[in-house]
Amino acid sequence: MKKTIAVVALDPRAAAFYAGQIESLFHDYAEVRSYSVRDGSATGKLPGADLFAISTDAYGSAEEVARHVPIDSVTMGIEVSYKWDTLEELWGIPEGTKALFVNMTETMGAGSHRPAGVPGGQSYPVHPLLSGGGSGGAGGTGGDAG
Repeated sequence: MKKTIAVVALDPRAAAFYAGQIESLFHDYAEVRSYSVRDGSATGKLPGADLFAISTDAYGSAEEVARHVPIDSVTMGIEVSYKWDTLEELWGIPEGTKALFVNMTETMGAGSHRPAGVPGGQSYPVHPLLSGGGSGGAGGTGGDAG
């Protein structure tokens, strides 16, 4: 009998991507469902699942998770990881380089803009959903990336 894995993310595109990755790994063993806060499918009480994999920006707190995920459910956070060849490219960026790190949301950008062990210059997290953005302009974080 297949297990059920529920993937919850803020953005429906992220939820679909994460669900696709899990599906490709466990298609013979698990049915994967995806939910998004932004499209409304992750609001209210979610149907039960054997595992809830929840992105860090989906819900704002453990209390909010408890409002949507059935009590006594097994949950885990979705973590960002980098492929080895991506890290090698990042290691090649010259010291002192200024770069923009673009991700879908502020939480995702801020949490993943400097992979552990990557030296180099300064990186500024930005995301397309931030309006105004101070000196960073539309999509900026207000930091001076110039």
